[in-house]
Amino acid sequence: MFTGLIRARGVVSTVERRGGSMLLAIRQVPTDGILHGTRVGDSIAIDGCCLTATSVGAELCFDVIEQTIALTTLGSMAPGRCVHLEPALRMGDPLGGHLVQGHVDGRARVHFAGERNGFRLVVEVPERCRAWMLPQGSVAINGVSLTIAEADPAAGRFGVALIPETLRATNLGQLVAGDDVNLECDQLAKVIHARLAQAIPASPPPS
Repeated sequence: MFTGLIRARGVVSTVERRGGSMLLAIRQVPTDGILHGTRVGDSIAIDGCCLTATSVGAELCFDVIEQTIALTTLGSMAPGRCVHLEPALRMGDPLGGHLVQGHVDGRARVHFAGERNGFRLVVEVPERCRAWMLPQGSVAINGVSLTIAEADPAAGRFGVALIPETLRATNLGQLVAGDDVNLECDQLAKVIHARLAQAIPASPPPS
């Protein structure tokens, strides 16, 4: 479990395909020590994807399985790319963002990124995720906890506003239209929607 508050970043140093899976190595950027004490077996969110550290040192190494490659942007990683790093939430840590599982619902495409009454990011939502996009609801983009400012279900898009601190601490300000991002919808919205779908019978087909 994570909070979606990014306090560390890294740079991809190695991407090595191994059949259907992949080895991903990330060089840590000097931080305030948030990753100090990371051990083999610990969970780290990489751009919002929960992975298990298989080697720890000057680089953090991870094995990425085929399903993760298919569902996320990790399969398009290349050396030199800046990524978000977040260690798992510990009992007693402050929860400043929202509960993020690191289980990405899918890739979403940036429709607009830039200045529009402040810095705005508009994202095209995969069809199966549209019911979970609620104004003032929570969403994680590349692992960053954000609040949905506006939602347009008909167009399949939602928008968020990014404050200067978010632009400074994350890679979201580097996004341009056409980029893919990792999208994780709010777990509470998904659970409520699933329970309502079970409780309310579907309309019978027309006779």
